[in-house]
Amino acid sequence: MAGEHILRLQESVHAGTTLIGVEQGSSVLIRCEHPSGKSGSLRWLRGGTVIKPEYVKTKIDASYVEITNYQPEKDDGVYECSAVGF
Repeated sequence: MAGEHILRLQESVHAGTTLIGVEQGSSVLIRCEHPSGKSGSLRWLRGGTVIKPEYVKTKIDASYVEITNYQPEKDDGVYECSAVGF
């Protein structure tokens, strides 16, 4: 079971920053919600670089990045979600 963390975007407002701690070998799910439910317009960044689409899951109301078997040397970083054309 992955720990879930949710980022909720608001019109014209940055979602802010949330610091999370993850134990090595565990799983985490980072979820981003668009205020208008337009999950297809969400973009994920890690350390300022776009995350490859195969690591991002999209549903009707939100977009997710799931990290399984968390390894600090591979997975540490600042994960950001933003709405394209906000």
